[in-house]
Amino acid sequence: MKPKKTFALFDSLSCNFPPTPLYRSDLEEIVQIGVDRGLKLAISDDKDEFDDLDDVKENRGNRIKKLTLAFSAENSYKSIDVRITGEGISLRASKDDQLLPPWHDMKSAIEKRVPVQARFMKPTFWIFITLCVLILVPQFNWPPSGSFYRYIAILFPAYMWVLSLYYVKKSGGVYLQKQHEVESFWDKYGEKLAFTIGGVVLGAIGNIVVQKIMGK
Repeated sequence: MKPKKTFALFDSLSCNFPPTPLYRSDLEEIVQIGVDRGLKLAISDDKDEFDDLDDVKENRGNRIKKLTLAFSAENSYKSIDVRITGEGISLRASKDDQLLPPWHDMKSAIEKRVPVQARFMKPTFWIFITLCVLILVPQFNWPPSGSFYRYIAILFPAYMWVLSLYYVKKSGGVYLQKQHEVESFWDKYGEKLAFTIGGVVLGAIGNIVVQKIMGK
């Protein structure tokens, strides 16, 4: 005799990723991971189920904002779900010995596709920072009114908010094409742009700190 196995609501693995452009080859890699482990695949969006990726492309076009890949073992209610939306990617799995290895492999496959700048492209965060700056900077008059650093303090978070809105709009969802078939501003310049802006801001902040310490 042995204890009966039961499924609990929190008995699962979960991982979330920021909006990241995924291409046909990325989906094929994820699908192959599941197939190699003997898992059954179901592909769907909010309205319909599809036979395969070609069926998705035929009925939804070259790009789709929402797509779910569900992998399950034969005769089992436990599954791995890869849900892709405009807001990001979620990877969920029931805690099961058979599902743990493919879940980790899928997690690695998605992680390597997440660009560095994606982790900073959060519109809600940047609009909150912008509002805080607009309220606190005039109240404490620091950086001083009319100074270059005050303009930086106010304009940078506002700029990042607009930039993140653009990024989320352009990068969420799935391309049913190979990466080289899709022209993307972020694929070419996103990481360089993020590091350049970050360097400028850090330099400006460093100058402010130094001047503050020296009492200027």
